[in-house]
Amino acid sequence: MALAVLISKKSSIAIFRDTNVFSRLKTEARSFTALGIPDDVIDSLKLRITDDAKCITTTGA
Repeated sequence: MALAVLISKKSSIAIFRDTNVFSRLKTEARSFTALGIPDDVIDSLKLRITDDAKCITTTGA
């Protein structure tokens, strides 16, 4: 349900709580740019995401 992203060499981390984050990354990349994620990081992530990538949702007991 969350995608944690290392933003830069400064060790920034972003967490997105969206079960559709992988498909949104591929189809709505500009939305991530608007959040301050650099284009090169978005491009790198898009290359690593497979078409069948899914978020796993769990709840704590």
